[in-house]
Amino acid sequence: MINQILEHTKKYYPHSLESGTLDIVSDGIENITGTYLVGQYVNIQNSILNDGTYKITGVSATKITLDGTLLEESTNIRLWGLRLPQGFIGFISDIDTYVNAQGTTANIVSESQGNRSVTYANGSSWQSNFSNRLSQYRNAFDDRISNCRYNIYTKGC
Repeated sequence: MINQILEHTKKYYPHSLESGTLDIVSDGIENITGTYLVGQYVNIQNSILNDGTYKITGVSATKITLDGTLLEESTNIRLWGLRLPQGFIGFISDIDTYVNAQGTTANIVSESQGNRSVTYANGSSWQSNFSNRLSQYRNAFDDRISNCRYNIYTKGC
């Protein structure tokens, strides 16, 4: 779901860029040189089989472990380190909850989560149901391109 939301808003919150031939293995990416943190999100671009956004679950000197299952490949990719704001991560969680509720309980009109309440419009898409909140995150152009000035010496933004 996070990939769909980032593509829809065209806002990825790029923080760093690592590009070159990296080894994608089933649980992560090897031969990295950048600095990454557990819990950070990364976006893989230009791979043959694994484009998308993943959450980092482990970090070592030359490998990051990701939350999804990847297909092995060794190719020239762009690995974007993302800096997603906490409010945006919470928003993604709200959309996930909505989409999951649509698939399992079609009669839900409102739902309480702790000390907050969310009302869903049955039968509408997540894009139309969250359009007001989506607008604050929406970009006209993909910010991985428009906000990053690639540095050939550091191989990052």
